[in-house]
Amino acid sequence: MSCLQHQSVKSRRTYQADAPYCRHADWWKNPAEQSREENAPSRYYHKVIGYKLSKKRRKTNWSILYLSSGLQVLTNDEQKFRFYAAKWKAETGHLSVIARRYENQSYKTILEMGAPAIPWILSELKRNPDRWFAALQKLTGENPAKDAVNFYEAVDRWVAWGIANDLIA
Repeated sequence: MSCLQHQSVKSRRTYQADAPYCRHADWWKNPAEQSREENAPSRYYHKVIGYKLSKKRRKTNWSILYLSSGLQVLTNDEQKFRFYAAKWKAETGHLSVIARRYENQSYKTILEMGAPAIPWILSELKRNPDRWFAALQKLTGENPAKDAVNFYEAVDRWVAWGIANDLIA
């Protein structure tokens, strides 16, 4: 039995040897060789799923619980700090030489903020660890992480120092 493609073409000679090798593009979707109309669902067939609550469920008492959004009101100086901190990370995050990260203008602007920036730097260090050690050392005059073995130990020591001095919670 030849396929529909070869049956419709009368000018071309078809041989019985062609029939087993002639397949439509989606022959594998129909292994039982049924016609496409038998397999295909109606174009307008659409199943609507309905949900019904039982009578017991309808009499439930609902209560309203107000949740706080957790948003803090930031001062202008803190907004300025967060802006320059994000800008500094975006501009220098790819640099492998730490000294070049410290030469960035955003980093220098944060240093110019002075002592009020210390709690913000410590909270940023706690939330999102980065190379804030030189800024903290310059602003505080102390270095609790001078004998730290690795980066994360230095972060932990600075955060512990900030908690001990009541700068962060």
